[in-house]
Amino acid sequence: MSSVQIPAGGKLYNFYDESTVQPILHNKDKMVLAFFSDPQDIDSFYYEQYVKRLAAQYLSVVFIKIDGKSLKNIAKTWKVNEFPTSVLIEKGDPKGTIVGRREGDLLKLLGKKHEQK
Repeated sequence: MSSVQIPAGGKLYNFYDESTVQPILHNKDKMVLAFFSDPQDIDSFYYEQYVKRLAAQYLSVVFIKIDGKSLKNIAKTWKVNEFPTSVLIEKGDPKGTIVGRREGDLLKLLGKKHEQK
C-alpha cells in the first residue's frame, strides 16, 4: 500500500480508487466510518445528506464515501452487499455495520465516546 495521509474529521470524503482508500480503511490511528453507496440508488443519495451532517459533528471520526459499485473488491472485503451500508472501523477492524437508511442506529453506533462539535 502506498503512503496516504489520513484526512481530518469534519467532512465526508469521496474516494474512487482502491489504492487510496485501502490505507485509510486499515489505518491504526483514526476511527473511520466507511459509507458505501451506489450513485444510482435514491436511498444512498438521501442517506448521504445525513452522513454529511454527522461528519460535521463527529470530528474524531474520518467519514469516507465509497462507491460500492465501482470498488466492488473493497465492498466484498467489508462484506457489503446492499447500499447504503455504513461500517465503523477502528484500528483496521470493523466495530459495527448498519445496512440501509437507519439514522438512529448509525447514531448509536457512533456512540457518545466520540468527540462531537
